[in-house]
Amino acid sequence: MKKKMIKRVLSLILAGIFAFGMTGDCVPAKEMPQTDLEMPTVSEDAVEAYIPDDDLSEEDQYEEISEEELIEGDSIFINQGVSPERAAELEQQYREEHGEDALINSLIPEDISFLKESAWDSVSMVRGTQSGGNYFLNLILNNVWSTNAPHGVPFEYEGEIYYFNNLSNYVNAVKSANQNGIPVSVELLLQVQPRMLELYDPTALANISLKPKSNQYMAPNVVDANSKYYKAELAYLAMLFSQEDCHIDNWIVGNEVNMPMSWYFTGSSDPVYNTNLYAVEYLNVYNAVRKYTSKSRVSFCFDHSWQHNDEGRGIAVKDYLNLLVQRINESQPNVDWTISYHMYPAYLPEAAVWAHTPFEGVCGRDLNPRHSGAEFVDGYNLFVMTNYIRDTYGSDHKIMCTEQGFSQYMGETTQAAALALSYYTAKYDPMVDAFIINVTDEGGNQNFSLSNLALAVWNHLDDAPGYVESVTLPTIGISSYAEIIPNYGVEVKKADRTKVKAFVTRIYELALGREPEEEGLIYWTDELCSGNATGAQVAGGFFFSQEMKNKGISDREFVERCYRVMMDRPSDQGGMDYWLNCRQNAFGLEGIFNNFCQSAEFHNICDAYGITAGSYEVSGCSRNIGLSAFMSRLYTKAMGRPYDQGGLDYWCEEISKGTYSLMQVSTDQFFHSREFTAKGLNDEEYVKVLYRTFFDREYDRSGLDYWLNQLRSGKDRDFILEEFARSKEFAQVKASYGLN
Repeated sequence: MKKKMIKRVLSLILAGIFAFGMTGDCVPAKEMPQTDLEMPTVSEDAVEAYIPDDDLSEEDQYEEISEEELIEGDSIFINQGVSPERAAELEQQYREEHGEDALINSLIPEDISFLKESAWDSVSMVRGTQSGGNYFLNLILNNVWSTNAPHGVPFEYEGEIYYFNNLSNYVNAVKSANQNGIPVSVELLLQVQPRMLELYDPTALANISLKPKSNQYMAPNVVDANSKYYKAELAYLAMLFSQEDCHIDNWIVGNEVNMPMSWYFTGSSDPVYNTNLYAVEYLNVYNAVRKYTSKSRVSFCFDHSWQHNDEGRGIAVKDYLNLLVQRINESQPNVDWTISYHMYPAYLPEAAVWAHTPFEGVCGRDLNPRHSGAEFVDGYNLFVMTNYIRDTYGSDHKIMCTEQGFSQYMGETTQAAALALSYYTAKYDPMVDAFIINVTDEGGNQNFSLSNLALAVWNHLDDAPGYVESVTLPTIGISSYAEIIPNYGVEVKKADRTKVKAFVTRIYELALGREPEEEGLIYWTDELCSGNATGAQVAGGFFFSQEMKNKGISDREFVERCYRVMMDRPSDQGGMDYWLNCRQNAFGLEGIFNNFCQSAEFHNICDAYGITAGSYEVSGCSRNIGLSAFMSRLYTKAMGRPYDQGGLDYWCEEISKGTYSLMQVSTDQFFHSREFTAKGLNDEEYVKVLYRTFFDREYDRSGLDYWLNQLRSGKDRDFILEEFARSKEFAQVKASYGLN
């Protein structure tokens, strides 16, 4: 937001002292279908003509960046603008002039100084290193591609070979962070440059003359045949950064996507168009990552315009979010999205978010009131947004404040107070679990670099709140932050480790029938205490472990253990019969398990141990009891054979995601399949199969004769198939499975 990302700009972004946690286990997911959007064409010359004159080549970058640009204050910043060799020379020079420990200061503490050494990358833009709880990188998607293919890393995606850079410096930096327990956030950005035009959204390219030249980010192509390049790149990145020892914890999709005529250019300000487009982009990233892991978050990225549309150039975050979630739910229900939010002041130079007068001087009205009518949400009224998201979508959809800056324009005392107020507002909001500040100097009245006082406040936000209050409260004009910050001083409930260990021990005993080994007990306890996993996810780790599989227990025993673990009692006959019947109708064990996890009894158990119950991510035939039974029946009736597990899972997943409708699968996908057509059925045999499939009964003679006469009179089989599929009898069959 409002930040220069031209290659000569250097930045350091600091992470807050608290950071987010991740959840889940590895669950494969299938790819989101493309949207049906207009796809204009544009010439490469049009884009090249648009590229700013100062968008430098890599060679030019090395020549034009000076030592003065590299060095600011007591810190030397990580940047992509100089070669690693030249950077090492400058670092050594700086150490000689300022002392060996000059770079190990309050901004770059010694315990993560290794990140400074490992984050160099001459290809992709590295935004900066951070102290505290999070390591943040910008990843420019254009630059992942090898410029001299076929040299580079060959990567096969859907039968085609693509060539990428190895991103070794990114890999090393992420691995180092992983080894040191520091979460990694990466923002995926497509930058305007005359390279890999196949990646750009065609509508954005066609309207590129409308884009402010200072704003560098574009929407990717997810609408036509060239979308394969974006998908292939995502597949490569997800594979590369979803390893146990090299994983990104938070994938941020785009930059301030609610500003489609500026910070995330699409060429259109229409809310429906933009949310449809972004939904596909987001799900492409989400499903690429979910193919390897469900522990990583995938986040929307919004600016601070909660109910403000930037005079028609943007879309209010609230409106955008509601349309986006609706679109995603229609395509793929139960996506565990999170939000990356940029909590800047409403008017960037005016850091005094508590004093409305400056805002009124700009536009004549209060922009950030503490009620539902607020146009902007910042450190003064954050709860307006977080309460809305909690009440509308649930508390599982966390918010990370991943970018906010406080200008020195109103003086260092105001900057320090704004920093403290915003930090505490986020820290004590249970919906927020990360806080990252921008300390770049963007020139003029947008100098976000920390003054000496602000830096001192930053360093003591948690270990010396009394000091922070003494130097910031008089500026705000209050006696305590409790006057304006809900729950100030009330720490978010931390898990009682003793209780959590007892919970884990209980699962070992009831699910596996043994006492826990020390290593496993510590691991699962840590996962729960850190918030990386919920009760359901931990229990799922046991029920679907290799150890459990090796036991070879029956479906009956599996259900019995679900009763004892999740409901704390033996099964009753009625319940046992119900779940075994579900299994006979192809419903998956994961689905049965998750139903037990959603029970009031399991939630009560988790509450007693002080942990979150949560849910277990399911797919395929575990998604819907009625759907799995219906599809099992469809195999039997239409194909004349039992289902195969892979096929059943595939079709249940595709129907659940909205890739295909139940009607499409029941007709086109089955009756036009090679397997079915290979049967070579005559007309009479064909109609008899339709009776069994769509009417759930054998034919009657008069009916059979009627349909055969239709075929003899010139009607084709597709006509007959359509008539059966749209019949009242088939509607009744679907309804009997709870489907429509």
